[in-house]
Amino acid sequence: MEFEDFFAQMSPVFSFRTKRSVVKNLPDYLEPMWEKKFYVYMMANKWNTALYTGFTNDLYVRVKQHKEGKCGAFTSKYKCTKLVYYEEFDYVNDALARENQLKGLSREKKETLVKSMNPEWKDLSERWDQKNK
Repeated sequence: MEFEDFFAQMSPVFSFRTKRSVVKNLPDYLEPMWEKKFYVYMMANKWNTALYTGFTNDLYVRVKQHKEGKCGAFTSKYKCTKLVYYEEFDYVNDALARENQLKGLSREKKETLVKSMNPEWKDLSERWDQKNK
């Protein structure tokens, strides 16, 4: 299927749920979108009393921004610098829907979710700089 034919069949809002192998002759400017991963994550402060839920397409860079205090008022004010939970998605729509779902959870349910992945609430990004050097 040629890109133009494929695009013509799509709804007015282009969906990135389509597998890359379905579309031939994809314009260069759209190619990177099929290679990206998307993340929903939670950051906590060192006492685990503040919890921030966010979305990004580059978890490493985003966590670094949190640690440097460059991510906005809430995370700077409450010093949410510890990555305690994350999920990876292939599709941006899925990640955004999950972020909204997590933001709607009670504090208790968020804690249960964090504990399911990270029972000790350790900083999951702690060793990233060592691995990326």
